[in-house]
Amino acid sequence: MKKAYGLRIFRATGIALHQPRDSSTMPRLIAFILAVAIAISVQATPTTPALNSRATDFAVEVAARDFRSARKGNQHVFSYTENETEEALSRSLREWLTRGETRNMRMALTDRLTLFAFYWAALQMPADSLCFSDIDSQDCADELGYWLAQVRGGSPEFIAAYRAAELRLKLPPLAIKK
Repeated sequence: MKKAYGLRIFRATGIALHQPRDSSTMPRLIAFILAVAIAISVQATPTTPALNSRATDFAVEVAARDFRSARKGNQHVFSYTENETEEALSRSLREWLTRGETRNMRMALTDRLTLFAFYWAALQMPADSLCFSDIDSQDCADELGYWLAQVRGGSPEFIAAYRAAELRLKLPPLAIKK
């Protein structure tokens, strides 16, 4: 979709992509590309980092709480290695979700899929969601339950987000039931 949008932009400027570039066309093309890049980055800057940061913080907090529960011998969702620490876990998850870095990841592939579902759910929540300030509240449980039900139900939005992140986050292939 982005590719087609880019082609429309080039057609609108009158610069044909298949045209040989002479010395007068190249500076115009470079100026145009820089202008578009600046416009896109300015447009995306106000909301994207904050939204992703909240979602990352939420997913890391979910895993950290689960980790503490596991270390106390209580019920837990994810699997952890014997020598895993909460600090190392939190750092590796943050690096994974923000940069796709998996070098320090010890989390199983299926656990990554589950954690990505929590991350995606947090991305769907409004900024004033109680999940970002009171993760233990019933309102958060209800809201999170709604979004995780969307995941379990095969939401097209979740599937699209998963597919878009699959390579960058080195997620396991998503099995979709029909």
